[in-house]
Amino acid sequence: MSTAIRRDSSSRQPLPQGMKIRLSGSARARLDDISLTWIMHVGRVRPLDWVSPAGSAPADRCREPGFVGPDAASPGAPKRMNLIESLLADHPDFHAFDAEERRQLARHARMETFPAGSTIFQEEDVADAVILILEGEVAVQNALPDRDPVRIETLSAGDILGWAWLMPPFRRLSDAVALSDVRAVALDAAGVRALCNAHPALGYRLYQNWLPHLADRFRAQRLQLLSALTGG
Repeated sequence: MSTAIRRDSSSRQPLPQGMKIRLSGSARARLDDISLTWIMHVGRVRPLDWVSPAGSAPADRCREPGFVGPDAASPGAPKRMNLIESLLADHPDFHAFDAEERRQLARHARMETFPAGSTIFQEEDVADAVILILEGEVAVQNALPDRDPVRIETLSAGDILGWAWLMPPFRRLSDAVALSDVRAVALDAAGVRALCNAHPALGYRLYQNWLPHLADRFRAQRLQLLSALTGG
């Protein structure tokens, strides 16, 4: 029996109204540089003009040695496909998709597990998948010069991990570390981009459902960087 996934958004607090933060000149310059980098990435999103990273191999950091891909001819494939379709149907970001669309997406999906403490991906890794968290918690963090990594946010069941697969050059923009044992569904980035090209209506609906997450990520990152740069 499947269990509906609910998000815990308690870790994403907006900046209190009227609150002002003073930054030194060097801190503001650093923040502006980081913000500009994100804006440049977002400005390059082309929803109906996908391209694949040339000459780059998928990151395979924490994939289990026994992993079996979504090969329809492999033993047990129908059961795995049915499980993934059921998990997508329960995920809040796939409620707007019909059964056939979820079936198409499931063909580009695999089950993943990441043990507590493991690095799921690092900044500049090839963004070969988007990860739908089913169980566990993941820290998304960025490195700053001469400082400990800054945690941008903590993701949990129902959240989506990884957005760099949406835009060239398809490289991770942050590090992701499993805070506990994590179970997830990973959608193959190239396969989903190809599916969006073949079915523009599906691609448009995907953007409608997922762009709010991206906006939350930008807001969370800016607040965390402000806190780090001001010593808060």
